[in-house]
Amino acid sequence: MEGEALVETLPIATLSILDVKVVIVFLDTAFDAKTPAARRRTSESLQELAASAGLAGDIVLVWQDNSGRTRFMAPPPQHPFFQIASYDQLHAQINGTLTCEPETLTAARGTAAAPPDSEPA
Repeated sequence: MEGEALVETLPIATLSILDVKVVIVFLDTAFDAKTPAARRRTSESLQELAASAGLAGDIVLVWQDNSGRTRFMAPPPQHPFFQIASYDQLHAQINGTLTCEPETLTAARGTAAAPPDSEPA
């Protein structure tokens, strides 16, 4: 409708891995085609959105490539966990959403909404 802001709602899972809080953001397969620089900008934008929504922890981006393999962007200390976790295992942990403008996924600015059951940081 005219005048309505378009938004993208991304599924997220907030977890604690060895006492480190992470916010896993699930992205679609198209994210795999982005350049490393575009992925980094998207990650930075989503980190800001998550923080403004009151979500504590590092952002981890998870998606599947065209072959169905799990791909991720995570801080190096979290790599061992995400290298062995399957997409289905991670996807089963979804417990909220992060709402943003579609441009956020191309590293523009957006707005955030906390998951309904999130706890303050």
